[in-house]
Amino acid sequence: LWILSADSLSACNGKAREVGVSASTTIQRYLRAVQQHDYGEVIACFAEDAVVAHPIFGRQPAASFFQSLFAKTTADKLTVKTIFHCSDNPATAAVLFFDEWRSADGTEFKNDIVLIFDFDRDDRVRNLTVVFDTFPVRGKL
Repeated sequence: LWILSADSLSACNGKAREVGVSASTTIQRYLRAVQQHDYGEVIACFAEDAVVAHPIFGRQPAASFFQSLFAKTTADKLTVKTIFHCSDNPATAAVLFFDEWRSADGTEFKNDIVLIFDFDRDDRVRNLTVVFDTFPVRGKL
């Protein structure tokens, strides 16, 4: 297990990305930016037409999803358990992590989350599917 820290990951910067940056690097950069609630850096990890599918917020463009998410939450502490890579499709990967987060009203939540990433040829996220047990948060966001 590892906890994301400022020293372990650099911020995502779409303009400075090198060709061939791995999916793992994009995932790590994305998680770091989410933990910092840095909207611009998160969006830089995504393709322009990217979509997020979330069990509470539904399916929507990445830009509007993260605007809504960051308006409804104030803090995240992510502890990555593992990153999975698809052996027959390098453009797909998943990450399992433990998330300790707080809603805008101060309610604290702790849960395991799985993110399934589909990447474009530039290693930017094209589709993101979020999977977690919604029971603890139903009606609270």
